[in-house]
Amino acid sequence: MKANPSIRGRLTALLILGPGIILCISGFLLNKLVGEKLLERFDRSLETKVLTMATLTMVSDGEIELHFGDEIMPEYEDPEGPGYFEVWLPEGLLLERSYSLEYHNLRKLIPDESHSPTICDVVIDETISCRAMLIHFMPENEDQDIEANLHPQNADPELVMTAIVAMRRDELDRDLAFMRWLILASFSGAFIAMILFSRWSVDYGLRPVHEIAAQVQAIKIDQREQTLSLDHLPQELRPIVDPINALLIRIEQAISRERQFTSDVAHELRTPLAELRSIAEIGARHVEDTEFIRTVMQDALDASMQLQNMVDSLLRLARSEGGVDRANTVKVPLVPIVEHVWKQLESDSQARQIQAQFEYEDRDARVAADTDMLQMVLTNLIGNAVFYAPEGGIVSVSASSSSQLKLTISNPCVGLSEEDMTHLFDRFWRKDAARTSSTHSGLGLSLVSSYCALMNVDIEASLTNNIISFTLTFPLS
Repeated sequence: MKANPSIRGRLTALLILGPGIILCISGFLLNKLVGEKLLERFDRSLETKVLTMATLTMVSDGEIELHFGDEIMPEYEDPEGPGYFEVWLPEGLLLERSYSLEYHNLRKLIPDESHSPTICDVVIDETISCRAMLIHFMPENEDQDIEANLHPQNADPELVMTAIVAMRRDELDRDLAFMRWLILASFSGAFIAMILFSRWSVDYGLRPVHEIAAQVQAIKIDQREQTLSLDHLPQELRPIVDPINALLIRIEQAISRERQFTSDVAHELRTPLAELRSIAEIGARHVEDTEFIRTVMQDALDASMQLQNMVDSLLRLARSEGGVDRANTVKVPLVPIVEHVWKQLESDSQARQIQAQFEYEDRDARVAADTDMLQMVLTNLIGNAVFYAPEGGIVSVSASSSSQLKLTISNPCVGLSEEDMTHLFDRFWRKDAARTSSTHSGLGLSLVSSYCALMNVDIEASLTNNIISFTLTFPLS
């Protein structure tokens, strides 16, 4: 399995690789620059020496002489150097050679003497590394009162002499080697320090990430109000921490809802189960009374039907909220569905002397909805209106279609407050503190809200002058 990339590894590699390349390039350039400067200084010293030889060469009384003294320039005496020189006459004859050269011919070691001056590296006696300079010059002529010409151009070759000076480059090579070692040691130390600093910087920079990870690991499912701390949090981590905190809040809310739901289910199921048990116990004591047993069985049937309705509602709610049920949205006629629902509730409305008022701007209006879900929503809303309206009250159903089609169901309702409106769609919520009802389990509006969400229908509840209204806003086609 391929290992996941490491942020620490990437940052450390980038922090080391980039500056490391810069250090290498800088070290190479510094070595080159310093080496050229040392070599340039050595060549200037060499040029001074070879020009001195040319200046000491003169023509006097028709003779060419080199006014050279060993006591003045002792570096040219020892065969081990450090200096060597030769002065050649125009006709190619040797005028003077230093004692240090002995029998060696320095001029033969110069690969090209067509240019003046010519500088090159030479090896004397196959062991002594030197740097040599050759120049062509015209000596000073005392007879004709002509000064020396150290850089003759277009001169008569028969008058041009050649001077060659070579100096051992041992000290230069030692200086170059020491300089390279110093640069290598300095830059190596800097590179090692940079590696250590980079690792420390990455660890220090990632410390907030480790702190967040520690906080996440410390979260326990049984603790409440747990979020990640925002104290001293870098701005770069806010886009990560804020969604995590929002997720933790949603998880806590979901857990709280599930705990409340479990408590509510247990509470709601306890009543019909206790009723069934009581009915069974009473029936068991009066088995001879056939009429009484028939009444007891009818009560047991009513309690079991209440229990079944509650379980069916819970299953529908779980399927809709769990994504099992999906809306099959089609264009359906609204008014026929409303009238069909009212017809099903007609007996209940007549028993409570509830009157209905219907107002439609367009009786042929069609809406985008799931037929079964829409019928279930309207059955719950209109059924609640009939059940909770005072006897002899009026249930109003109106549909308007200005921009989007809206269906409003209203009924008088005594006892509700604005604070109660926020709980209308909660599971098992009922205004009745006893929370008992033979036909209403407190899940209807929760199921209505869930089905509306699946159909993309907005539902709003409002309370005005003891008139409660539920408004359904259907999506555009």
